[in-house]
Amino acid sequence: LMPKPSLVRISVVSAAGTHHLIPTLRGSVTPRRIPPVQVVREMIQTISNRAILVMLASGAFAGIGLGMISGLQIYISTYYWNLSASEIASLSTANIVGVVLAVIAAPILSRLSGKRLACIILFAAAVLVGILPGLLRELGLAPPNHTTGLLVMLMLERVFGAACGIGAGIVAASMIADTVEEVELRTGRRSEGLLTSVNAFVAKSVSGFGVFFAGIAVAMVNFPANARPDAVSAEILSHLLFSYMGILVVAFGLSILCVAAYPVTREGHA
Repeated sequence: LMPKPSLVRISVVSAAGTHHLIPTLRGSVTPRRIPPVQVVREMIQTISNRAILVMLASGAFAGIGLGMISGLQIYISTYYWNLSASEIASLSTANIVGVVLAVIAAPILSRLSGKRLACIILFAAAVLVGILPGLLRELGLAPPNHTTGLLVMLMLERVFGAACGIGAGIVAASMIADTVEEVELRTGRRSEGLLTSVNAFVAKSVSGFGVFFAGIAVAMVNFPANARPDAVSAEILSHLLFSYMGILVVAFGLSILCVAAYPVTREGHA
C-alpha cells in the first residue's frame, strides 16, 4: 500500500496541475424531475445519433469476433500448432508488450491520420497479423511445430496483434467519447453516463454469442471429442484454421465498415 504522505503529495501535485482549468469547468446543473416515459424518450433520442449507432454496431461485430476467437484459439494453439501448456502461457505474456505498444502508438496514429482512419488502419492490421501465421503454414513457409522459430513467430503475432487490436479499441473508445459533444449540440443534454453504459452493455451482450458461434464452428468441422493433439487429421485442422481466419476477416471487416461510416471528423468536431 502507498504511504499516506505520498498520497497527500500526489493529491497536491495533481490539484496544482489542474488548478488553471477551474474557469473552464461547467457550472452545476440543477437536477430535473421528469416522468419515466420522458426518460425513455430522451434515452432513445440520445442513442439514435448516427455516430453512436455506427460505433455501437462496430463494437458489436468486434465483440462477436473476439468471443469466437477466444473460443477457437485454444484449439488452434493446442491442435494446429501443437503447443504445450507452458508455451501457451508464454504467448499470453506477450500480450502485455502489445498493450504497452498500443498505448504508445494509438494516440500518435490518431494525431497523424485522424481517429477514424487510425481505427480502420489498426483494425485492418490486427486482422492481417492474426491470419498471417496460418497462411504461412498453409503455404509451407512457417517453421515446423515444436521449434523455437515457430514460438518466436507466434509471439510476434501476439505482440503486434494485441498492439493493433487494443490500439483500435483505444481509438474507438475515444471516438465514442467525441459523440458526447455531438449529442449535446443536438439535444442540449450531456449524456456521458448513458453512452458509456450502452457501449459496455453491447460489448458484454455480444461476447457470449461469439463463444456460442465458436462451438458451432468446432462442430461444423467434425472436430473429434477428447482427441489427443497428435491424433486429429490434417484436413480437420485445416478446416478449423480457415474457420478461424474467416471469422477474423468477416467479423472485423464488418466492424471496419461501421467505423468507415462514422461521420465525426477532426474539422467538424473542432
